[in-house]
Order: sequence, then structure tokens, then C-alpha cells
Amino acid sequence: MGVNKTFCEWIANTRRSAKYFILYQIVLYRCEISGATLKTPEADDWHHIGAVIGTVYVFCIYIYSEEVCMDFSGIPIIDNHVHPGVVDKIRNAVNFCVTQYPVEERERKNLVSYRMFIAALRRYFDMPGASDEEVMTERDRRYALDPRAYIQKMMADTNIRGLVCDIDSPVSAYWTGKYRTDEDLAAFVNAYEPEIGVAKIIRIEVAYNKRLREKLEFKELCDTFFRDMEDGIKKYNVVGIKSIIAYFTGLEVTAPTEEEAKKAYEAFLADPTDFCSEKIFRDYMLHLGMALCADKGLPLQVHTGFGDAPWGNLKRLSPALLSDFLFEETSRKVKTILLHAAYPFSREAAIMAQQIPQIYVDFSEMLIFAGQGAGAVVPMLMEAAPLTKIMYGTDCGDSDHFHFGASYTREILEDVLGAWVKKGIFTEAEAYEEAENILYKNVLSIYPGIEKQIRVS
Repeated sequence: MGVNKTFCEWIANTRRSAKYFILYQIVLYRCEISGATLKTPEADDWHHIGAVIGTVYVFCIYIYSEEVCMDFSGIPIIDNHVHPGVVDKIRNAVNFCVTQYPVEERERKNLVSYRMFIAALRRYFDMPGASDEEVMTERDRRYALDPRAYIQKMMADTNIRGLVCDIDSPVSAYWTGKYRTDEDLAAFVNAYEPEIGVAKIIRIEVAYNKRLREKLEFKELCDTFFRDMEDGIKKYNVVGIKSIIAYFTGLEVTAPTEEEAKKAYEAFLADPTDFCSEKIFRDYMLHLGMALCADKGLPLQVHTGFGDAPWGNLKRLSPALLSDFLFEETSRKVKTILLHAAYPFSREAAIMAQQIPQIYVDFSEMLIFAGQGAGAVVPMLMEAAPLTKIMYGTDCGDSDHFHFGASYTREILEDVLGAWVKKGIFTEAEAYEEAENILYKNVLSIYPGIEKQIRVS
């Protein structure tokens, strides 16, 4: 293959914009009509070769005058939202369908998110042309040799320095009774620390869900809830609290009185299918959780946007439904993070982060599970929300997904901020600083004491 064609193909493979592809085609066409390859040319080929070199030269001038190439690989990352997980077999962690319903293998493998993840592993292992099965087998082989070394190498490769871990997963525990154990958490933490700091979050709903089977009196339940939360905050040295009320009764949170909540609680215990009573009770408990956050100076993470069906009923998951609750006096005192970019309600989340002082947003979950969607959603968040209120996250539990999410996010930010530098919106130094904000600085600014648990330098 001629040098000119090789060069043009390299350019085409490293540029994602349609305009570069078009220029690439023009240069190839010029190569074809010239008949020159720069390889042992005949004497009468030199004028054709000169034409090709001139075309390539103009092509290069156009590229480098138009494109601002940002490089954020040196910026450390803190993942705002992860779960404790140890994945021995990667094929057990590549469902990519956010549902509890069974998914056919053919459907799962034809999700763009699945294709992107496997392609990322294929590149990381330098296995061009390898099948999905070959890639996953190689991953498991490397992992089995030394799990901790495998994890640490992946984290170092993407400069991930810290994880903010929701330790009270999974959601299904309410129905199955299979809650995360301290042994599970220790196995996860030991795989990452001390190299990668792990800060912890506990859930409001888990604290009182575990007590429902005891059928305590309402006042005793509330008192026990506060004690259990206090114990968890101290035991795990938590930096924040999380609500998953979205999975139970949705985000349209009302403001019931204590008496209304008491009656609803009693009715719910008598009939667990009484949704209306359950909603009043859970809305009240979220208010107690918010009051606890205000008292302790802790931020609140809230699940918003899509989640595991059928528990995550999409019609109840828009963050706009939280508005009345977030406008309340106590809520105004608590930094609140709308998780998962509230996807597919991401524009609402961005506007809320702009309009409501205590609201922040991360783009976990959808980054991994929405395929190429993050390439549109992250810029959408950046259009409206202050860049000091947007945070990186994955919502995953293993180094393979952490690695994929970090690499993909850097690519998105380099493209978006590079384009804005070209337009004169930012200088390169300012764009770099905004990338730092999104990738780690905003997390450090929100969670009290987290700098003692996660070090980025």
C-alpha cells in the first residue's frame, strides 16, 4: 500500500467528524487518478506524486487549523456512583439491559452498549479481530492469574483515583432479603484500597425496610430509623446518603403530616399491596432522611431516571416530579445529586441544576447502559447546568466497566470542550479546568471529609 493512502487511512481512523471523512475520500480519489503510490516511482510519475503530496499537505493544514486536540488523560478521576462488586466471570456482568425481566442472548448482544464495551476490551487486550467469546475468555484468564493486580492495572491505565460507593445495593434485596454483607463490602474495598480510595454512601430506604417485618409501632420505627442511620454513618464513615424511593413509589414526593404517615404505615403493614398508603409512608420517611442530611451536613443522592423494570416505572422517574420537595426549607439546606443524568429526562435535570442552588447532577448508569447516548446527553447537561455541578459516574461495580466509562467520558469531554475552545468559548486552560471539575473536583467539593478518604495527588 502506498504511503499516501496509508497516511490518509490513519487520518480517517483518528477523526470522528463527517467533514474529515469527506476530505479523506477526496485525497484518496486524487491518489487514484494520479496512479502514484510513492513506492519505487517511475520518472514520469513525479508530477503525479507532487500533486498527491500537495493535496495531503493542504489536508493536514485544514485539519490542524480546524481541530483543537484536547488531551485529558492526565486528569485523575473520582467515580461519583459505584456499587461493591467482585466479577470473576465477565460474561456475568455484560447484561446491559436495565431490567429484571429475562433478556434473550440475541437481543443483549445487539445492544450498542454491549458492542462498545466488548470493543473497548478488545482494544485494551490488543486483540484485533477476536470474537466476543475470545475477548471474554482472555479477560477471565488474566483476571484469574491475579485479580487484584488485574484491577489495579485497569484503574491505573485510566487514572481512576477514587470511588464513591453505595454500599446498600442491590435494590432487589427488599424483595429477596439478600442484602449486601460486610464480608461482601470488605472483599470489594480490599481489591481497591489503599491505591484507590473508597468513600461510602448508605441508603435511607434500606435502614427502615429491614425493620418492616418487625411491625414496630410507628414512633418506634422512626426512632429506630434514626438510630440505625446514625450507627451506619459512624460505622462506615459515610460521606453521603442516598434515596431509592424512585423504585418504590416514585419521585412525586408529597409532604404528609406525622399523623397521616402513621395511619398510612399501619395500613401498609396490614396490606402491603396498598400503594397509596405505602406512598404516603415512604414520602414521610424521605423527609426524615432529608432532615438527617441537613443535621449531619451530608449530601443526598437520589436515583432519578430509568432503573430496573418493573420496579423502575418510567412514568414516575422524572426529576421534575421532585420539585415541590426540593423547594422545601429543609431540602434547600442539603446538596442533592440527581443521579444517572435522570436519563431520559436529562434536559430537565440540567435545568434543575441551573435553577435550584442545591441541585447537582451526575451521568452515571446512562454512561454505560445507553450506548452512544452519553455522547449526546453529557453535552446536553453541559449546555444548561453549571459545569461545577456536573459529575462523572458509572453506577457499576467492576474495574472493566470503570475503565470503559473513564475512557469513553474522556473522549466525549475532549470532543465537546475542544469544539468550544475552537469557537472561542473557552481557552484551552479553561477547558482543561472544566474537565477537571467534571472528572473529580466537583466530587471533592460536595462530600464533606472525602479528601481524607480519596487522594488524587
